[in-house]
Amino acid sequence: MNIDEVMLFVKTQLTAKVEQLSFEKKVKVEIPIAINNYKNTHVNGTLLLLYRGDNFSDDKITCKKIIRQNRTMTMTVLGIIKPGNAKTITWYIDYVINSLAGIKITNNNIDKYILPVSAERLEDDEFCNMCFAVMFLIPLDYIFNVEELNENN
Repeated sequence: MNIDEVMLFVKTQLTAKVEQLSFEKKVKVEIPIAINNYKNTHVNGTLLLLYRGDNFSDDKITCKKIIRQNRTMTMTVLGIIKPGNAKTITWYIDYVINSLAGIKITNNNIDKYILPVSAERLEDDEFCNMCFAVMFLIPLDYIFNVEELNENN
């Protein structure tokens, strides 16, 4: 799976959970193009999915032609919750963690699971929106064919 596929998969999973909430708790789920000068236009708030990077393990040659590496993607859910919302910021933090932690990702026929790493309450923004961040690790595999790589170079 590539980065965009993983981000879209997570957005679909989280959106499905959020759709089950009552109107006064429901928030928007977005993958922003950029977060600089982002304007929270949803009545209750927004959960932004942000790609933070990848870590790769040492390569493992599975055969003479294929190299496989463990790849761990880091993603942050940035919550921007409007003042006067029906729930507290800690409720939303727990909701995001419980909605995404343990979701199965099948990549290259291997089942792996999304894991939470950290959660924190952030400073309110200039519009008094309550903000938080929850970081997740998404384990994947990176596999490439050495012969194809050499042919393309």
